[in-house]
Amino acid sequence: LDHLMKIFTRYADLPDGMTYHQLLAIPECSTNPYIESAGRLYCKGDGVIDQIEFLKMMNMFYPKTGSENKRKFLFYMLDIDENDFIDYEDAFRFYKMLFHPAVQDNRLIEMTQFVMNRKDFTDPGKISYSDFCKFVSLPEAQFKLTIHIQFPASAEKAGPPPKNTQGANGQNNVQ
Repeated sequence: LDHLMKIFTRYADLPDGMTYHQLLAIPECSTNPYIESAGRLYCKGDGVIDQIEFLKMMNMFYPKTGSENKRKFLFYMLDIDENDFIDYEDAFRFYKMLFHPAVQDNRLIEMTQFVMNRKDFTDPGKISYSDFCKFVSLPEAQFKLTIHIQFPASAEKAGPPPKNTQGANGQNNVQ
């Protein structure tokens, strides 16, 4: 918790928190494509993530957070309009976030239509949570929503730094 707060303090330069762009500047966060959607969820109306919201968000990306909680959170992140379904607009925006500018809009539209028109959905054109669970496994949710924060070794656990001594051959030896 202390290390997360130090990360927050290092990247937040506003009195009440950090911006979405400052969140993406955190190296561990910048490599996860889902942090962008999560950051938007946790930004307050003024576009700022405060310390409490930062900790809540990072908890969802913590490796030991349960897979089912992560899968529910992933669905919630994708349901941008919060209507309890992932609809065409939600899916398109998500694909655009993941693949743009490498993939052009017309290809993103094709991808979205392909997914949204699956016949095995309860209601084609809408993805319910139960449909979502059919094609997003728990291990996949766990993998996609995990960020490994690099925690510094504690000075007590790591022991004292090695001592440099000069050997008979005049070279420094580390003990």
